[in-house]
Amino acid sequence: MGDGTPAENLSTAMTSETVSRAIMFITDRASGKMLYQAGSGEVTSDRRGAFESTFSKLMKDLKSLLK
Repeated sequence: MGDGTPAENLSTAMTSETVSRAIMFITDRASGKMLYQAGSGEVTSDRRGAFESTFSKLMKDLKSLLK
């Protein structure tokens, strides 16, 4: 095990993976009732991809409602 030097800590931080999952909640402000929920589905290391997946689901659901 290392001595915790700044260089060792930096190396550990650079190799750790960021895990992202985006979840969107749309609520009625007056009642607090949840109107819609969408999630990216899977956990990913790509933060942008998680958000894009969530918004894509919202757009797909909106298009199906407008048909």
